[in-house]
Amino acid sequence: MNFEHLIQINNPLNPLVDSLTREQLWEGLVLRTEQPQLFVLGLDSCAILAREGDTMERELHFDELQTQEIVKAVYRESDIDTMRLIRQYAHGRKDARPLH
Repeated sequence: MNFEHLIQINNPLNPLVDSLTREQLWEGLVLRTEQPQLFVLGLDSCAILAREGDTMERELHFDELQTQEIVKAVYRESDIDTMRLIRQYAHGRKDARPLH
């Protein structure tokens, strides 16, 4: 089973929330993969079984339920730029020039 979810980062319509840099966002995502119990209600523990390059195998413990999963984390600036452009156009960006 493949699972992914999207969350909004740096809402330009909410000036009350400080914007995150790419590096801060990446550090938060890495923390979430290594210590998901800090973010997921009901998750008792996480054991990292193996690491190889950008891939991690981990076991999650929810009370009596245990599940194993493989997490792949790849930092690609071009993907982040693409998502930022899509988000900006959704919020009314008219400039067709690239961001970088």
